[in-house]
Amino acid sequence: MGTPAQGEQAAGEIEARIAALASRYQKRANLAVFIEVWHQPLMTVSGAHLISDALRLCGGRNVFGDASMLAPRVSREALLAARPQVLIMSSGFGTEAEQASRWRLAAGTLPAVRAGQLYAIDPALLQRQGPRLIEATQAMCEKLDSARGIVGGGP
Repeated sequence: MGTPAQGEQAAGEIEARIAALASRYQKRANLAVFIEVWHQPLMTVSGAHLISDALRLCGGRNVFGDASMLAPRVSREALLAARPQVLIMSSGFGTEAEQASRWRLAAGTLPAVRAGQLYAIDPALLQRQGPRLIEATQAMCEKLDSARGIVGGGP
């Protein structure tokens, strides 16, 4: 587009933000996290997905990181067995309160639900791969850091 200098500057700014987030969060206590990318059928991402890279940068562990598909469907039983400590809601289905309420009704025995560690991240930021993913990554890091104090992970 004839603007290589501006592109290089923008890329440098994003790389600096990623490095700052990694420096701040990557070595913090690891939390088991489920990332909901769709609600019906219930879907998540595997460890090979860029969203999982963002999660690792924040010191989180994707409970379905070993899945063979990039965006697998998840059964209720598999989710209950995974026992996530934190649930990231990014399906965009309703308000944050409505999404949390749906989780309390559907899976109230999950550690994340029992502890109230349900966090919404705008799917337009988290699921559309591009420069705005850094905004979602920062939000995810902050939410996981908040959860660490509640679920006993500590900083």
